[in-house]
Amino acid sequence: MSNFLFKLIIISYFFVGCNSKSRNMGEIFTEGKEIDIALEINEAYNTNQLKEVVKYYQKNARMFINSTKPISYSEFKNGIERQHFLWENISKDSKYNLETYIYNDNSKVTSFWFIWMGTGKFSKKKYQTPMNITLFWEDDKIIEEHVYNNFKSLIAEEMEAYEKLNN
Repeated sequence: MSNFLFKLIIISYFFVGCNSKSRNMGEIFTEGKEIDIALEINEAYNTNQLKEVVKYYQKNARMFINSTKPISYSEFKNGIERQHFLWENISKDSKYNLETYIYNDNSKVTSFWFIWMGTGKFSKKKYQTPMNITLFWEDDKIIEEHVYNNFKSLIAEEMEAYEKLNN
């Protein structure tokens, strides 16, 4: 009898849990304005058009690059400039895996995963690294961005090639 009761409780919990509306539950979209903007930002980044990259960000947007500590706008700008100094033919694979989550409290988050690719200007080596970017939205502007990648080792390698050519 206790086995039957245990199964009944588990099944009841499953149905109640699936049908309840919590604050965090919402919808997932693979199309929409936020995704279009994310694609536009990425294309502007690929072609080094910084003004087009930042026009969708709030002035006080917080940016986190492989860290829980935010960086300043000037650090963000310098990072993009450094990447374009070191690499050419910057692109991403066509499998963006973009999704926007709209929660019941109307907060929006867009997240995408892809393979970043570029050719070293000094080593002529072709680089690839997986990347994740998550954008947090408010009033159709990005208020926070989180970027996760493995650029540190790529930058070190390409800087070494630069120094060999310039010493």
